[in-house]
Amino acid sequence: MDRNAAKELALKNAIQNEIVTDEFDPLRGYWVRSEEGDIIRANGERGYWSSEPPRLEFRAERRRKLK
Repeated sequence: MDRNAAKELALKNAIQNEIVTDEFDPLRGYWVRSEEGDIIRANGERGYWSSEPPRLEFRAERRRKLK
């Protein structure tokens, strides 16, 4: 998948409060910043790679913890 198609797909799949960044990795797609903190990088940045979206169960569990 080329860069533009990957960005379109990432934008389509992003949910409310998520931001698709310009950071692109050919294997993992775009970095999507998430308010839910699906993945937290060593530097504290929260989000996930668009080719590896978090499981729905994870999101539901995370929402419960954030309340």
